[in-house]
Amino acid sequence: YSIKYVIIKSNEKSVFVHLSGKLDTKSLQYIKGCDTIVTNSAVPSVIPNGVDTVIISADATALSNPDIKYVQNNCNEFYVTARSVTVQIPL
Repeated sequence: YSIKYVIIKSNEKSVFVHLSGKLDTKSLQYIKGCDTIVTNSAVPSVIPNGVDTVIISADATALSNPDIKYVQNNCNEFYVTARSVTVQIPL
């Protein structure tokens, strides 16, 4: 088995962390209700209501994806990082 994503929950926040593969329909249903999305170069094509922050660990493919502008315009905070960076999210 391979783990495609995990959801980390605290008393105040829930974070959807995409680890591998595409953000398919099944994974998009788990994003609903999460405050933060962290992806491994996959650019979400849909941002559910309630998602506050999107962090994309981007490669060249992600940066050229037309959905990246949609994501940027539909969340309060949007960050693009290098592929080999550590992201720290306060929970």
